[in-house]
Amino acid sequence: MAITMQQIEAFVKAKEISNYEMKDNDIVYGIKVNHSFKHHIRLDENGELFQMYARAMVDAETVNTSPHKALISSYLLKWGYDTKFCTTEMDSDGEIRLAVEIPLEDNTLTERQFSRIFGTLAEVADRMISEVNHILETGNLPVSNAAPVIDASMEPMLLVKALQEPQFALALLARDDVPETLKVKLRLLLATMEGATKAPSSF
Repeated sequence: MAITMQQIEAFVKAKEISNYEMKDNDIVYGIKVNHSFKHHIRLDENGELFQMYARAMVDAETVNTSPHKALISSYLLKWGYDTKFCTTEMDSDGEIRLAVEIPLEDNTLTERQFSRIFGTLAEVADRMISEVNHILETGNLPVSNAAPVIDASMEPMLLVKALQEPQFALALLARDDVPETLKVKLRLLLATMEGATKAPSSF
């Protein structure tokens, strides 16, 4: 059954949004709550996979060059771990996105479902922009997230990211709120990676 871009366009128009751009399987439009950002809707798999993203939330270059990038990464990982609705993403260039992806398969998307996704994504993205900006400006977590952002439940995710980005591991090692058990694993991981790069090739 799935859904078509024409149906999605009708949902967008029902929100009295006129400044949207539509091309092939994508619709992009601007949103402003307390902050301005973009919603990007995409249909894949012949309309069976619905995706909505909040994008252009915080300047990517500012995030990528910030000395607090590691704290932002762990904040996003923790936020994504705690929520059941949206997922958080940050690419290697520092672009932060919120995403909702729904495999429709033999179903469709109702206007009521669209409205809930639309409203939740806008509300959460607006709050997240404020909190990420706070981290960028102060190097501290916002008061609502003042509890330790790194705990044992996050170790697997952080170790995978550290394996992909050694600089991320070094940034974590420099922090005071990282559990010592995790620091031991990070040091071992870095030593193993360093040993691998120095090992002579057998070819």
